Amino acid sequence: MIYRLKHWILAWACLGECIAVLCTFTFFWPPLIIFFEKKLFPRDER
Repeated sequence: MIYRLKHWILAWACLGECIAVLCTFTFFWPPLIIFFEKKLFPRDER
């Protein structure tokens, strides 16, 4: 029982970490892409 509980906690921790990484990428990728696009292809937008 203890072993199974440990296993579940480990699985949930791993899942939580994966979700956190995905959320981080989801929130940080668009600004990064926009930033690099502006740096690589500078154009005047008004």
